[in-house]
Amino acid sequence: MSSTLVIVNPASANGATARRWPALDELLRRHHAGPLDIRFTERPTHATDIAAAAAGHTALICVGGDGTLHEIVNGLMRIDVALRPPVALIPSGTGSDFARSLGLPQDAASAVAALASASPRRIDVGEIVCMHGRELHARFFINIAGLGFDAEVSAEIARAAARGLKGKAVYFFSVFKTLGRMRNRHMRITLIPPRSSGEAPRTVDCRASLITVCNGRFFGGGMHIAPHADPTDGAFEIVLLDSMGKLEFVANFLRVYRGTHLSHPKVRTVRATELRIEQITRDGAPVHLQAEGELVGEAPVSIRMLPAAIEVLV
Repeated sequence: MSSTLVIVNPASANGATARRWPALDELLRRHHAGPLDIRFTERPTHATDIAAAAAGHTALICVGGDGTLHEIVNGLMRIDVALRPPVALIPSGTGSDFARSLGLPQDAASAVAALASASPRRIDVGEIVCMHGRELHARFFINIAGLGFDAEVSAEIARAAARGLKGKAVYFFSVFKTLGRMRNRHMRITLIPPRSSGEAPRTVDCRASLITVCNGRFFGGGMHIAPHADPTDGAFEIVLLDSMGKLEFVANFLRVYRGTHLSHPKVRTVRATELRIEQITRDGAPVHLQAEGELVGEAPVSIRMLPAAIEVLV
């Protein structure tokens, strides 16, 4: 009998997953009838390597947050589409925003219980080609990729992690530190709309505080950045925040959590299946790119939609 592969990131949720795992393991064995192949990640990108060898398993269960899911998706995309096992999510991270986008339970115990009645749904995946240092770099994402403020926060968190600093306090410190040196960048976005729209490709120039390319609806631990995004419709929802000053940005920050920011005159949304983002003027500082909260590279970046690339159990 083929087994279900379980990838557990014990470091997720700032180490809380390791403490939760014995109880979750007992629940999982109680609710899951078949054999389990349980693997613990031991280093960054380890989940990618484990998932890349997942062909032949009946399913893959992700126990971790959005960063763990990001690694798993990048591993699964190395496997032929016909051999990719469906993915189940047991949220155990600091954000778990993609699970929130799918309407899945946010607590791990309820998510385990829900697996018994889950059914597969085909989910779109985004493909990124960007600069990483001086080399071209390819990555996949399933939730949200972004340039601007959110990516600069991710860069600051990465610098803190390199010094051994983690936790929610580090996140909030990184947000305020990034805000203090916030700059709007002059960007050019070339968009290819969905064929069904009948629209022609177009180019948008903006001085952006934030550019998010959304497959899911939430990021940053519950920010409702793209209320109309649908990870099954074959198109990205792109949210642009045009040039905002620091006070204006802070004043509207909470609106993103409520999903009411789209009515702001400096917020635009467009739909596309492919896009390219370039910095028009250069000031020596790179424009960072994040995906699922992971820092993946810098502009220029090309992104395209891969419809129905992965099955998720919902």
